[in-house]
Amino acid sequence: MNSNPIEIKINKPPKSFQNTAGVIFSCLGCVIGTGNIWRFPRIIARNSGSDGAACFFILWVVSLFTWSIPLLIVEYAIGRFLRVSPIRCFTHFMGKVGIGLGGWVTFINFFIGSYYMVILGWCLYYIYVPIKMKLPSEEFESQQIFDSFVQSNWAFIPYTMCFIFISISVSGGIKVIEKVNVILVPILLAILLGIFFYSTTLQFGEYGFDFLFSFDWKTLANPSMYLDAISQNAFDTGAALGQITAYSMYLTRSHSIMRYSLFIPIINNLVSFMASMTIFPTVFGVLLVKNPTYSQTAIIRIIKGGGLAGTGLTFIWLPILMETLDGYGRALCSIFFICLSFAGISSLISVLELQTISLMEFGIKRKWAVMIIASGMYLFGIGSVVDLRFLVNQDSVWGFSLIVSGTIYISLVIWYGPFNFRIKIVNENKSKYDFTLPYAWIFFISILAPFQALALITWWIYSEIKENPKSWYIPSWNSLITTWIEWIIFLILLVITTLFILKLNIIWVKKISLPSVSIQMTPSAYKNNQIGIQHSQYISYIESEYEDHASQIQESSFGDNF
Repeated sequence: MNSNPIEIKINKPPKSFQNTAGVIFSCLGCVIGTGNIWRFPRIIARNSGSDGAACFFILWVVSLFTWSIPLLIVEYAIGRFLRVSPIRCFTHFMGKVGIGLGGWVTFINFFIGSYYMVILGWCLYYIYVPIKMKLPSEEFESQQIFDSFVQSNWAFIPYTMCFIFISISVSGGIKVIEKVNVILVPILLAILLGIFFYSTTLQFGEYGFDFLFSFDWKTLANPSMYLDAISQNAFDTGAALGQITAYSMYLTRSHSIMRYSLFIPIINNLVSFMASMTIFPTVFGVLLVKNPTYSQTAIIRIIKGGGLAGTGLTFIWLPILMETLDGYGRALCSIFFICLSFAGISSLISVLELQTISLMEFGIKRKWAVMIIASGMYLFGIGSVVDLRFLVNQDSVWGFSLIVSGTIYISLVIWYGPFNFRIKIVNENKSKYDFTLPYAWIFFISILAPFQALALITWWIYSEIKENPKSWYIPSWNSLITTWIEWIIFLILLVITTLFILKLNIIWVKKISLPSVSIQMTPSAYKNNQIGIQHSQYISYIESEYEDHASQIQESSFGDNF
């Protein structure tokens, strides 16, 4: 083996966003999409009881403040501070072990992006549906349209279109992404807001609202609901997905990351909230108008049966809602799915960009990195095109894995020291318009969040084994052992990849990491300036690596007053 380290040229820090609107809408575009409008309503349906879904709503909202926002603060902070890929961020903070941990975060996106591309293909098809045919007015008719498409070879056409489009788009860089998001995300939000208010006027729609905000206390005994609440919130906001870390490469110290960490996920969750309050009143209203004798139990059974595991819920019921708008319903349906498609494309671009910059860290040129990752995602996603059971399996396995990804980000903070992270990485580098990260965050990130992750995963495993004593160890699409097998295979491949990277002897892997945890866990360390000395040494290293990294260290001449 060559003992000399491989010198890979380190690019200068990337260009920054042009303005606050670009940051907000790009970060919203990164996470707003089919996860809010397709995934969230079906996760609600899956976790609702016969009396209502309010228990899941409460857990989902609590997860925003106890899980997603504390993790997003970490993502924004390390991405802006180092302006490199998640793999290198973890390596800088944690040494060589960070390669594997950053690899987990990075390539979870690969698996999610593979089936996400399939759903995005559905969105593209539904742009065409109102043009081709009259919108359906019955649940059976709409279900037939959805089933006939996803079960046909025609599904490969929009799937391939997505693959080509995102591959080309990533080469355009952050400026193109920013301009597209500033236009399309507000249009999508405006249309969604409009159809939300319209859905409130539907006859019998109030029964849908009653169902959403009624409690079925029996559901609290189901551990998978807690896992779904956290993983869906992470899916909604992008917490621990690594995409925000990648986008934060384009932030400078003038950007208010604390405000972004708080307000952007709240706005994002409001979008999910509106989506659910559009779908469920529509379902109740349409069904009760057509069949006044339907019971709530019968309607819930229909909702949960909206395609395999509820996969078609949004695609089945939104066209029915649009059909009630008479003359302009078809046009609005197409416009809605155009905007949803572009929001989904923006999210998928962030997935591809994250993995692209990660490969570029190893000296691979952008065009080859894009080709390798996009082609791999396309090939892996074929299984989800061919069989919806595979798509549901992937959504479940890698959705749950976001809790593991969150735990990895938590380990970074604990490794470096939460007191040190709060002061040196966040507060001492904040915009003058931003607010200070409070001490309470230390409790959430170092005590409450790890406890949530450990308790929920343990409870989930125990419950699955207890409820399925004769089948949990039999491989099937949704069994516990299947999830373990997929995770273990991924871990083996990740270990092999990490060992290969270490064997390459890449120079940035051998560089010093941030100060060790030994003196960082107590506030008293700051009094004798031990941490300040080590941190100053690291800042000197950073500035020697990046010629214009001073923009991260010194206050910019222009501020961000958001």
